[in-house]
Amino acid sequence: MTQVDFHFNVPSRMAYVCRLLRKVVYSGHRVLVLLPHDQLDALDGALWSFSQEDFIAHARCEAVRQVPHSAVVMP
Repeated sequence: MTQVDFHFNVPSRMAYVCRLLRKVVYSGHRVLVLLPHDQLDALDGALWSFSQEDFIAHARCEAVRQVPHSAVVMP
């Protein structure tokens, strides 16, 4: 069954999105993230520096062919 959650009023959006993506990925799901280009750039950087212990595999849409099993895809 599809589940939709709404998250708002968080102090740091990028840090929160990184934690949320970590939770989703560790539960065995894949996720597609749709954001304006500048915010995707910020999220990409945040995912690379988010945690030294928890790497969240992710790829931009144009790189999906090279990384077909990436858990997080950002067009």
